[in-house]
Amino acid sequence: MKTETLHPSFGILVQADKGEQFKDLSIQEIESLFKEHRTILFRGFETDISRFKAFTQQFTSEFSDYKGGGSRWKMIDRKSVGNDKTVMTTTGANQSFEIPLHGEMYYMDSPPEHIWFYGDVAPTEGGQTTICDGITLFENLEEEVQSFFLNNQIQYQRFLPDGVWQDTFLTKDVEEAKAFLASKKNNAVYDATDKSFKVTYNCHPLVEHTLSRKRAFINNILYIYMAEWAFTSGWIKGHLNDTTTQSPIVVRQGDGSKIPYSIIESVMKTAAKITYNIDWQQGDLAMIDNTSVLHGRRETVDGVPRNILVRMGDPVHKNQVAASV
Repeated sequence: MKTETLHPSFGILVQADKGEQFKDLSIQEIESLFKEHRTILFRGFETDISRFKAFTQQFTSEFSDYKGGGSRWKMIDRKSVGNDKTVMTTTGANQSFEIPLHGEMYYMDSPPEHIWFYGDVAPTEGGQTTICDGITLFENLEEEVQSFFLNNQIQYQRFLPDGVWQDTFLTKDVEEAKAFLASKKNNAVYDATDKSFKVTYNCHPLVEHTLSRKRAFINNILYIYMAEWAFTSGWIKGHLNDTTTQSPIVVRQGDGSKIPYSIIESVMKTAAKITYNIDWQQGDLAMIDNTSVLHGRRETVDGVPRNILVRMGDPVHKNQVAASV
């Protein structure tokens, strides 16, 4: 295989050499590269959905079916592919707007550590997946912005009405939904009158990367902040012909107060300078460390086919160690 650096601070391209197949790759070597670079883009290998599934499960297990997922709003909801609920479309796969940088499912405890993407239909224009090193991002923030994140928790707030929480938690059983939320350290209040859930989750906006012991800015702040703006500003109504004005999920400071826009703006400007675009080629696979690397999407182009599939879960060895304890 041939390798090439994607970005000075993270990421590596692994390219097939002379008909090389996924089965020819050393699992140990790939794991070593992933630990070092935290993102691998595989290119030039013969792929399809079945090969995507077979390859990913050599490194990842406990694949998520997106239970509890925050992007269940009808216009951007993920869809499962075939009969496997762990293979899904990306958020807002049929929408043209940009998706801000974010970590996957950080509004609950124990988000998946691995994110996999598969270029089933690579766009010829636009629709690049964006990735950004959360460690470098935090290190490049202005000192006062770093201080804000070091000294403040954040709080995710969700309102899930009847008919929505059932789809979100993949159950119609209230007690089962409550148990799931408790397992994810979410505080949930169920209103029996209108059969709705109000959910809050307090956490730190920074994560200590296991290997480097450096702090990474990885969370859902940018994505959710901008989503709330899209609802309240009328952007959703004007662009998606939807009259909904309340965002199903918002992010606040730990005490419930709003995060200053100056903080959001500073993070976005800093991230823009160090973000890498994955210009998809047919059959590409991307393996991303969801404990330190943010991902998002550039605006897609109307009429240009694009189908990027996703799987997410935890390292195989993590679950093997846990099972043996």
